[in-house]
Amino acid sequence: MNVRSRAPVLLLSALILVSGILAGIDLSTSTASAGNDSFGYRLINDDSEVEITPRYVYADDVVIPDSIDGKPVTSIGILAFKGSGMTSITIPDSVTHIGGAAFRSCLQLTSVNIGNGVTTIDIMAFDNCQALSSITIPGSVTYLSRYAFTNCPSLTAIIFEGDAPSVNGSFVGRGTNPTIYYRDGASGFTTPYWMDLPCQPLLTSMPNAPLNLVAVAGDAQVFLNWSASASASGSDIDYYTLYVNGVEHGTFTATSAVVTGLVNGETYEFNVSAHHSFGNGQNTTVTAVPSVQKTTSPPSGLDDGMIFIGVVTAVTIAILAAVLFIRRRSLP
Repeated sequence: MNVRSRAPVLLLSALILVSGILAGIDLSTSTASAGNDSFGYRLINDDSEVEITPRYVYADDVVIPDSIDGKPVTSIGILAFKGSGMTSITIPDSVTHIGGAAFRSCLQLTSVNIGNGVTTIDIMAFDNCQALSSITIPGSVTYLSRYAFTNCPSLTAIIFEGDAPSVNGSFVGRGTNPTIYYRDGASGFTTPYWMDLPCQPLLTSMPNAPLNLVAVAGDAQVFLNWSASASASGSDIDYYTLYVNGVEHGTFTATSAVVTGLVNGETYEFNVSAHHSFGNGQNTTVTAVPSVQKTTSPPSGLDDGMIFIGVVTAVTIAILAAVLFIRRRSLP
């Protein structure tokens, strides 16, 4: 039998083999909420766990739940969010595995929060995430596959919270040239280069809390003033972050701020924290109650001269009373 006559037989055999393999794989998927959008998922490991499956997501801020229908979400599958339009993704601590190309070509992705349960980041997981400027790898990650961060031209910093993970070849490439930061005391890293990338210790502490925070209440507004806080490891403070009742109000390079548009009579809590290149430090807190400010005016019909005479008279009477009291005490 020549090659041409054998081709249909080989093709049929291949189809039978693939069908047999697929028959043992559960390809059924469902959908679950993700912010203002939805994503796919399927059950794995004898239906005891959940894996996120491919589905385009339109929501800006995506938060993956730690469980679906009472079962833990433990895996983000291959190509799960490829090309999605999200700007941020939060991965819960329940997830242990980020699959190959899971976030490939998420061109608007700027913020990635990886949970502390992830142990494996697979091949090309964040390939072509062109807007991503920094990412923190939790200490739980023990394996980082090749090309995990290829073609990420904006990526300038990869921060490792734990020991150096096992790597399968270069995890960057094609225009990705970040600096590697690691915690003091972590093992496996070398300076000034690790894996042919610039490498240096991360700051061991964040900035201290700002000092002497004072709030002066006004009419529907509060004036805040504080003293500069000490930085960490000599790093410069670039700005201060102000929170009002736990919600970020704004950032300030000066050590003062005015918060307007408040409701008189209500109690407000203000928190201020210093920020440097690796995040916000501890905050300091003060409360204040804005109110209409009362002023005391002199009685109508009195000019400045009459007011002066009245003040002088009152002072004179007080002095005479004191003298008489002393003299009476001194008489036998």
